[in-house]
Formats: sequence, C-alpha cells, structure tokens
Amino acid sequence: MAYVVDTTNTISISNKQIGLGVRLSNNVTCFDTIYDIAEQAKENLKSLLLTRVGERYMLPNFGTELLSILFEPSVDLLNLDIQEILTPNISYWLPYIEVDSIDVKSAQSNADLNNEIEILILYSVLNSTFKTESLTLAINSDGVLTIE
Repeated sequence: MAYVVDTTNTISISNKQIGLGVRLSNNVTCFDTIYDIAEQAKENLKSLLLTRVGERYMLPNFGTELLSILFEPSVDLLNLDIQEILTPNISYWLPYIEVDSIDVKSAQSNADLNNEIEILILYSVLNSTFKTESLTLAINSDGVLTIE
C-alpha cells in the first residue's frame, strides 16, 4: 500500500503551537506558548546551557559544564575553555543550530566589566530562512546570571 508523504516545509509554521518557553510571562499563566521555530530553538539553547551535565534524569550526558567554569577563578584561556565546552555540546544535542561565533568578554578584555563575564553566542537555525540569532549570558559580580 502506498503512503502519501507530506513534503511541506515544517519551518514555516504560522499559528500552530510548537512549544513552551522556559521564561516566565507577565500574564496569569506560568509560561508563554511559542509559535516561532527560531524562538523555540533559542529556548532549547537556553535549556542546554543552563543544565549541568548529570542533572537530567535518564539523560546524564545532557547539558554543559558552563555553570561550573563560570564561577571558577578567571583565567587567560577562559574564552577557549568556554568554546571547547559549548561547541561540541550544542552540535550534539541541538544539531539544527549552527554556532557562528562565541565571544567571551571579561575584565581582562574589557576594563568596564569589573568581575563580570559576558558571553555572546551568534547562531543560526539550519534549513530555515531565519537570520542569525544571538544569545547573551551575563554574570555580574554578585554571581547573578542573566540570559537574553
């Protein structure tokens, strides 16, 4: 028996719900519904970066060691260490995200950042028409992590 294979582009979803964001919303519900593939990819990337390896039950290898290295003493090779931690994990767990660049700024590279670290990740979603997206992680001197 023959089956009809749907060859429509699944990237161009207009008003279908495709997931939930991990960010809290301002309305009555706890999470916002996501309708955009690029936004869902960003939320998946946030989840990967904020999960420590060994934290997920039944997926002990999911996550990164990013949070561990960020709170270590700042060293000259911090930029390379972060790239070596993030690049293979992102390509393994989120193969549809192509990392264009990872830029790490610290007090050593920018005197305005006093005991703070900023990580800017430029990426694009493969097989889509979306432009390059960015994700910024910042850790201030009080140890508060913000991600945008």
